[in-house]
Amino acid sequence: MRNSVESSDICIAYPVVGEVKWQRIAALAKNGASVTVNCDSQDAARGLSKAAAKAGVTINVHIDIDSGLHRGGIPCEDELAIRRLADEIRSLPGLELAGITTYRSTGFLGAPNPADAGHAEGRLLVEVADRLRAKGVLVSEVTAGSTPTGKWVAQVPGITEVRAGNYVFNDLMQLDHGIASEDQLALSVLCTVVSKHTGGHLTIDGATVARRPSAVMPAVWALAELLPPLLRGPWIGGFLWSALMKSMVSHARRKM
Repeated sequence: MRNSVESSDICIAYPVVGEVKWQRIAALAKNGASVTVNCDSQDAARGLSKAAAKAGVTINVHIDIDSGLHRGGIPCEDELAIRRLADEIRSLPGLELAGITTYRSTGFLGAPNPADAGHAEGRLLVEVADRLRAKGVLVSEVTAGSTPTGKWVAQVPGITEVRAGNYVFNDLMQLDHGIASEDQLALSVLCTVVSKHTGGHLTIDGATVARRPSAVMPAVWALAELLPPLLRGPWIGGFLWSALMKSMVSHARRKM
């Protein structure tokens, strides 16, 4: 994370723990950014508060709610723990309780289709927000959603923001979920099939041997340059390269 600010509104959509990281977040706010961070523990809130107070800034906090995926957050049914963390955040210098957030998507056992999952996720979080408000806790922002469920979460009254990672790119995950069609994919590569003797598999002239990184990476970096500055970094080339290789193989299989 760089301390120079190239965006005035930064959301770190996961709990941040560690003194150095807290200091970097405070430095971003010190340089003029409006920073929002997820939090699901009092220890993290206190550490973030200490860094913010020392820098003389205010950092927005979203309480991270576990709505069923179990990859982090306070369980949605634990109203007491959620309320305690909300009260803690409101009492600490340098912090502003901005709202609550969750990520559930469709990756949990027994998940319904993306539309039903999105509606359920949104309603669940709005209910948590309403219970907090009934106890006198101001909840301004209620954010949820994922790439598969984002458009349906947005339909739930009371949701103020949708957080969806690779949603804007239209990739194979969206194609597999039926959210995007093939002609809506952001990137595809045409390759020659050179062998298809093994049932269900084929070999293409276009993978890492024929299109070695030294030949393809300039085009990958050219694509990366189209991204907003905060989304660029040393990782983006490798990310796009991996996505490119996966796209080539999966697209070829579909064309068999």
